[in-house]
Amino acid sequence: MGNTLRHGGIHDAVKDQANQQGESPDKAKRYPLYELVDLKGGGELVKLTRESLFSAEKTRLLNQTIRDKVGPFLYNEGAGKKVPIRQLIMARNRDRMRTRPQEDKKKTGGFGLGQKTNSVSALMDPVDNEQDGQWREVCWDLEKRGSVGETILHLCFLNGTQVHNELAKKLVDVFPKLVNDIYVSEEYYGEAPLHMAIVGEDLEMVKYFVNHGAIVTERCCGNFFCPEDQKGTREDCLDHEWVKVSLETNYEGYTYWGEYPLSFAACLEQKEMFNLLRKAGANPNLADNNGNTVLHHMVIQNKPKMYNLALQSGASPCLKNRQGLTPLTLASKLGREKMFQHILETEREVYWTYGEVTCAAYNLTDLDTITPTGEINKKSALSLIIQGDKSKHLDMIDGLIYNLLKAKWKTYAKYSFYRRFVAFLIYLIFLTAAFFLRPRVSLGTTVQTVNQTDGNGTMVLVNQSVYNPCYLQVLVTPQDKARLAMEILTLLGAMLVLLSSAMEIYHQGVRTFLLGLLTAPAKTLYVISCVLVVMMIPGRAACAPEYEDVVCILTICTTTPYFLFFFRGFKLVGPFVVMIYKMLKGDILRFLIIYAVFVMAFSQVMFVLFRAARSSLTYNQFTDPVESMMGMIVMSFGEFSDMYETFDHIRHPILAKAVFLAYMSLVTILLINMLIAMMGNTYTSIQETRKEWLRQWAQIVLIMEQSLSSDQLRKQQLKYSQPLSSQNKAVDTSKTEQRRGFVERFHNVEDEEELRIKREKLRKHMDALFSKRDGRWLPSDKAGPVNKNV
Repeated sequence: MGNTLRHGGIHDAVKDQANQQGESPDKAKRYPLYELVDLKGGGELVKLTRESLFSAEKTRLLNQTIRDKVGPFLYNEGAGKKVPIRQLIMARNRDRMRTRPQEDKKKTGGFGLGQKTNSVSALMDPVDNEQDGQWREVCWDLEKRGSVGETILHLCFLNGTQVHNELAKKLVDVFPKLVNDIYVSEEYYGEAPLHMAIVGEDLEMVKYFVNHGAIVTERCCGNFFCPEDQKGTREDCLDHEWVKVSLETNYEGYTYWGEYPLSFAACLEQKEMFNLLRKAGANPNLADNNGNTVLHHMVIQNKPKMYNLALQSGASPCLKNRQGLTPLTLASKLGREKMFQHILETEREVYWTYGEVTCAAYNLTDLDTITPTGEINKKSALSLIIQGDKSKHLDMIDGLIYNLLKAKWKTYAKYSFYRRFVAFLIYLIFLTAAFFLRPRVSLGTTVQTVNQTDGNGTMVLVNQSVYNPCYLQVLVTPQDKARLAMEILTLLGAMLVLLSSAMEIYHQGVRTFLLGLLTAPAKTLYVISCVLVVMMIPGRAACAPEYEDVVCILTICTTTPYFLFFFRGFKLVGPFVVMIYKMLKGDILRFLIIYAVFVMAFSQVMFVLFRAARSSLTYNQFTDPVESMMGMIVMSFGEFSDMYETFDHIRHPILAKAVFLAYMSLVTILLINMLIAMMGNTYTSIQETRKEWLRQWAQIVLIMEQSLSSDQLRKQQLKYSQPLSSQNKAVDTSKTEQRRGFVERFHNVEDEEELRIKREKLRKHMDALFSKRDGRWLPSDKAGPVNKNV
């Protein structure tokens, strides 16, 4: 790479390796290239180039030396040679040595994203598409390169001096095909001199290479230019040069710049180079290994100005990457609030402007969770923001996103929410009444007079208690009949809930339904409770009251937590429900893992100590390993007075008391207080995050719409949106009749951050201006005049 890359130490290590390989005579014979140009600024050609700057005779000598010295390193004296792609891939794969390259069975030339018009599969490999991409024209002999597969031109740019730039020009003048030679090692594979000139911000050399036939669509897909979390998943295929990587990634990398020279220029904010490459034929819609185009990379790099330049040059904001994300949805997933707002502004349609007020419509295609066909789009911007777990996503639930959620809430989600809440209350009343009206077990026992023969052979009448396992099926009293009616209503309610869940699966798919359950644990328990209600039918039919009792207990335990789901929708108690979820998932889970380790360890110690207890001991909690664990759990809650008295009745009472003190110190004093401290931190952090409840309310809105059919969702979307015209060129106009927009009126501001600061200053000023007493705002003597311009 160029001299400017020093982030991860990889480049410096490669340079040191090359330097060491050029020091000894034996290594110089192995890499004779370094005798011409090395990485220390020296070399035979560098010396001649420096002298040629002041002498025409030396210039002629330099040109002749280049022909004589460099020619033997080239295929066919510089004419080049067609090298099979498989040979290059096998050589590159030796550097990795983890997996052998495989045949590409699909042979699609892309990522198998289908044949849609907005797919990137046809744009993946413009170099390899020529004659099926089975060869590459190479000028420098592969066996005579540097330690990492570099040529003499790469060495010139690694030094990066004016003298080396002049030498690079001389080399290209003499051997023009050198300009398209690339690194062939795993680390920098595909990097051409054009890439290095862009990284070095050398506009003159970029122009020179473009004018001398540099391929402006060359792909640089080496390990060095890959996201950090994908470097361990790289796999080769013998049918193409690009590398297969894992689908899941966060796109974070020091030099993840999109492989193409145009993407390099955009990521490095080189506007002149970008325009130059576009005029030379570079395509901004070409996609890298992850399917990201130039616009995707502008989102990743957070560069709105270059996004505008790429958009104006013909880049399409409708193309999706391998994860199915457009630039807008990618900004939503990564939490790039600045880029998200910027993309919305570029795609909106302004209807009118009056003073500082503007009315505009925002395209709902990638923004809303409802598609034009009425299906749920889990990769929409709204869904990705709501499901995001970063603090940046909370900041994005504002402005347009909040107004869109409010419109959905008023249109259909609010009525569905309250209707479901009332239905749950009625169902819970039926369920509770059915359980309260259940008879006691003793009522199922009847006394019968039977004949028995005593020891003398005499027949006598004896009263015998007979247990009737089908006593729940006996309907004698009005209470029994009322119980049966409540049970039938409860069963019907449970079946309606399960039928509704089945309809959700039918309309939205199993994956969407399961993802909805993951975001609402209380709803998951409620669905399980309805299944348990249905499971009680076989127990009643088989007269198995013990089975039915167990199922009833589980049903009650999984039904009542559904209240938490509805409480999330109320601002008064919603934040506390969020705290409970956070503590259960984080603090208590970590505590239980460590707590279980201590309980298992100390319980076995106490079990061994009490194995030698005296026979006169009447109370022994540590008779077996399981009871020992229960005893330690009881002790951790402070109930140990009876257990402590038994320590004097075993063989080692002092050792037992020492173990007791150690356990109480570690568990009761240390662990439990740590749990309290962790839950206190969680409470404080959630309380300080004002928008956390807003996210929970937003999740309820998304869950409510999953219960509607596709036709219903499409009709509901028509109520809070309106058709868009085809004047906006930033979007795909092939589906104009399907496009809907969300109309928004807002005040024009130059900078949203500036507006936020002004609002914060106004709030502080008002706090200083007025003080609140007895529910009334009173003027403060310390306050100055109000700034009405804020």
